[in-house]
Amino acid sequence: MSIVVRSTEDPKQLASSIRSALTSVDPDESLSSFQTMEEIVSRSAGWNRFNAFLLALFAVIALVLAAAGIYGLVSYTVVQRTRDIGIRLALGAQRSGVLLLILVEGMKLVAAGLVLGLVLPWFYLN
Repeated sequence: MSIVVRSTEDPKQLASSIRSALTSVDPDESLSSFQTMEEIVSRSAGWNRFNAFLLALFAVIALVLAAAGIYGLVSYTVVQRTRDIGIRLALGAQRSGVLLLILVEGMKLVAAGLVLGLVLPWFYLN
């Protein structure tokens, strides 16, 4: 059985008067535990907060891993095309044009990853 008391007073100070009022009504009943509404709400929301924290933590880890993977992939493609880039620069290509070429190639890989990352789960969930 639960008893809820609403008051403007400090809840911890009311515990003894509530116990005595309960004992005067029924001497066999006793107040086994006393909790404020803030404690009850905090305890009930605790698991939700913990789950939200874990979800945010895993999302940050996934974002860091994805960024490291994209960096590694773009770095690998640049290393593979080092000779091509050197020849282009030797033949008179502008540095900005070569940089744009590298960025476009990198964005193609990112776009392919995004498409696969969005389309494959769609088919998996349906």
